[in-house]
Amino acid sequence: MSRMSADIQSVFVIPDARGRGIGSALVKAASEHALGAGALRVTVHSGRKAVPVYERLGFGSSRQLLQHPQD
Repeated sequence: MSRMSADIQSVFVIPDARGRGIGSALVKAASEHALGAGALRVTVHSGRKAVPVYERLGFGSSRQLLQHPQD
């Protein structure tokens, strides 16, 4: 059984190009590619300002994701 997952990191659109759907298109394409390649889930780590964008793209918050920071 495959447990493959994907993680999208560091999506950035230069300020002059923001608000045109470029970031959303990038995230959507990456998510679709990962799922099409067999990933069971796609995760993203987001700053607060970008959360609504990811929610519009179908991402939801998960309280189960725990992290142990490097000291």
